[in-house]
Amino acid sequence: MPHDASARPSPPTSGPVSSAGQHPGESGEALQLAGRLEEAAGAYRATLAHTPDDARTLSNYGGLMTTLGHFEQAHALVSRALTLDATLTDGWCNLGNALLQLQRYDEAVAAYRECLGRNPEHALAISNLGVALDQRGEHDMARKFHAAAARLAPDDASIRTNHALSLLAAGDYRNGFREYEWRWNTHHARTHAMDTPQWQGEDFPGRTLLIHTEGALGT
Repeated sequence: MPHDASARPSPPTSGPVSSAGQHPGESGEALQLAGRLEEAAGAYRATLAHTPDDARTLSNYGGLMTTLGHFEQAHALVSRALTLDATLTDGWCNLGNALLQLQRYDEAVAAYRECLGRNPEHALAISNLGVALDQRGEHDMARKFHAAAARLAPDDASIRTNHALSLLAAGDYRNGFREYEWRWNTHHARTHAMDTPQWQGEDFPGRTLLIHTEGALGT
């Protein structure tokens, strides 16, 4: 997770929102939800090779590209999806996520509002709209969106981490650092691939303490 003063979305920021059981086992959606991201990308490409105008697959593939850090490609994919079907609620959220990462904040806000016009309880769009508002310096308004998203999805680690970063950016360190513990449950934190116990401040004679970097150094 980033540690800079302004909040950013926690990966994964986008993609299919239903459970893996609702998709065929080797579909791009099921593989993405299972965390097999590179395999998911291959499955999406295979689907699009046969049905290049499948708007939902284009949108989900674009969401995955945002998660993998290919933001320009994500923007192109989701833009095409919405050209084909402008009613895709998740597509507008995926577009907002790509624009957010490209630092095109005003456009990201507009995309999230399009999503919320179709589904006012889309928790991810509400959370990432808060992130975009934080990036524009509108912290008071942003915190209202973060709090609303956390109420809608109280067990979503990415949404709770976004909320934490917003609180920290505003100087609310007591609540921000408490909320920031949610970052350990995000996909990004899990990719550290450490299965050893987390140090809680106790003495550790005869054992090794592994320290790894987390976030940026700041300026």
